[in-house]
Amino acid sequence: MRGPDRLRLQDLRTAMTAAGLDAAVTVMPENVYYAAGTLILTTWDIPHRLALGVFPNGGEPALIVCDIEEPQARAESWVQDIRGYVEYAQSPIDMLADVLKEKGLAQKQVGTELSYLAAIYYERLKHLLPDLKLVRSESVWDGLRQIKSPEEVALLKHAANVTEQAIYDAWSAAQIGSTEKDIVVDIDARQLRLGADSLAFSVLGIGSHTLQGHPHPGPKRLERGETMRVDIGAKYDGYYSDVARVAVGGQPTERQRDIYKKLRDIQRGTIAMMKPGVRACDVFQHCLRGFQQVGLPIKMPHVGHSIGIVLHEAPMIEPGNSAELKAGMVINIEPLYKDPSVAAYHLEDLVHITPSGPVILSDHNNTEEMFVIE
Repeated sequence: MRGPDRLRLQDLRTAMTAAGLDAAVTVMPENVYYAAGTLILTTWDIPHRLALGVFPNGGEPALIVCDIEEPQARAESWVQDIRGYVEYAQSPIDMLADVLKEKGLAQKQVGTELSYLAAIYYERLKHLLPDLKLVRSESVWDGLRQIKSPEEVALLKHAANVTEQAIYDAWSAAQIGSTEKDIVVDIDARQLRLGADSLAFSVLGIGSHTLQGHPHPGPKRLERGETMRVDIGAKYDGYYSDVARVAVGGQPTERQRDIYKKLRDIQRGTIAMMKPGVRACDVFQHCLRGFQQVGLPIKMPHVGHSIGIVLHEAPMIEPGNSAELKAGMVINIEPLYKDPSVAAYHLEDLVHITPSGPVILSDHNNTEEMFVIE
């Protein structure tokens, strides 16, 4: 799936024209991967080891990478003009300036992700190319990545369902008395065995520990009558999974059943209105009204987010976001309710926005009832 078909090169050029850009230089690792098709992991872990994609608005692109990563880039990327710099001996910014000169862009309006580019790199580029008009271009890439290709949708669905399967398989092997740490280690190991490339995050809590936003799994043991909240994700070919589920030790009480049913009904009702043309803020308000109608107070800054190469992509489902949903978006919907001093209930599912309406992609298991651990 890596290559120009995912990038939609013509859409990039259309977006650059609309933004008044003569070229886009991408420096954020996720956009380099998205645009050039090579997944250079060290650019996430070592920020100074820049990879830079240069995309003129017309003309051939270029890719600048550390020479350590050059063989991988040549094997994976569809970009033909690949240039390697020697780390510590050469500056990627100096090489970028040379490429921009070669392509006649030294005095043009060029977009880059100024929220990511370090000040020292920005200052060096402006020193080398004083007439370069450097402007922000994050919105260009955000707009492109919002709409997922069929291959991306299939990968995200697979990722979500592998993670969901790992959760339920580990819960089936757990028992009353299992610790948070034991259970999360089992879930993570199963994700890797089922095909995840790497682990992303592992949030799991039991009882009152679930009330923390992102509890670290520890020695707490599951007791009968306690709920467990899990919010876990991994990476698959550079794309995230993100699934939240609730289990209970032994048969749930009537109150536990009631809260969980209300939460699931709210989530499903929110998902049902996610159609092309509906604003993100209206989805948030619909979810909020759902909580209010059943008498459950909610304090959440958002109730969902798009997902892909980055865990939280645009659009965010939050009250100030008036952006309209579009066919092709893939969004996680994750309402969470905190029963004061007792436990939190969290349900997160992956939703594909299609021309005819929403489709839930994380469908490996039936979530009508909480999972029971004996």
